[in-house]
Amino acid sequence: MYKYLLTAIIVAIFAGCSAPKPERAPSWYTTVPKDFNYFYAKGSDVNADRAKKKAIAALRENLHAELNSSFKNKTTKLSISSNQNIDAILMANERLINTLSMRSVKLDKTAIFKGNTLVLIKLSRKEVFNIIDRTLTKHLNASKKKFDLYSDDIAIKRFVVVSKLMKDYPKYASKIQAKNVALASYDTYDEFNYLNDLRDSYLKLKKDITIYVLSDVNSRIFTSSIKYAIRNTGLTLGSKAKSKDSLKLLITSKTTSSQNYSFNQSKSLIKFTTYDVNKKQVSFKQHTFIGKSRKNYKEAKQQSSLHVKSKISKVGIFNFLGLED
Repeated sequence: MYKYLLTAIIVAIFAGCSAPKPERAPSWYTTVPKDFNYFYAKGSDVNADRAKKKAIAALRENLHAELNSSFKNKTTKLSISSNQNIDAILMANERLINTLSMRSVKLDKTAIFKGNTLVLIKLSRKEVFNIIDRTLTKHLNASKKKFDLYSDDIAIKRFVVVSKLMKDYPKYASKIQAKNVALASYDTYDEFNYLNDLRDSYLKLKKDITIYVLSDVNSRIFTSSIKYAIRNTGLTLGSKAKSKDSLKLLITSKTTSSQNYSFNQSKSLIKFTTYDVNKKQVSFKQHTFIGKSRKNYKEAKQQSSLHVKSKISKVGIFNFLGLED
């Protein structure tokens, strides 16, 4: 009896050893590693090159999601108000991650699993930090210098400068936070403090400055383009001054009509004079516009007004009015 029992146990042991073990993907693939030195991502495909490309795509996607999360969940040190639209920053995040160089990506591990090549890639966090920092520091320092240079100027001149600097605000915010994503130990306080000051200054100036646009009868046809362009800057039009920084814009013009071969020609010399609330002249600029029409002089003058709109679009409203240095 004992002999038969021993034989059965031995048979069971050998049977167990010969049974095929279930195939499993490696642990580094099922659970992607995380550490303070590298970003990791995985990919899988029957073709090894395509597997690596998929891993790089996954790496970009992971970085993008982490960067967006910082702003959406307000874990960033950038001051984000409850009503602030961060869409421009999210778009800057997408551009940054999609153009981020992946030349330093290294193939960390590979394995064959069920006919597919599994890959694990890694990218140095320090390298990502350096890539972003090289493209940021120079431009951010130039922005700070310009902001400080005009800090004591009159409000409208400051607004002209600040509104231009604000165009790069989303890009700077994205890159500063991306450096923190790469190296969590990096202190973003100084850089974000500048962006917070820049945005606060922009919002205050936009709130304080109103522009009252006045024109003589001859110039009324030109005022719609001027008003439209001013509104597009974020400033408010109105006859009531919000503060001591509000302005009055006076538009006057002289138009002469003449025949130019078979065309009716309208030539307008338009003067733009800006005053502060104390009636002190802030700026002066004049332009000459010529319009032609085979029909009549009225249509020729309308053509002149279209040239006004085109000029504003080309040089910007502040340059057009003489408010930009």
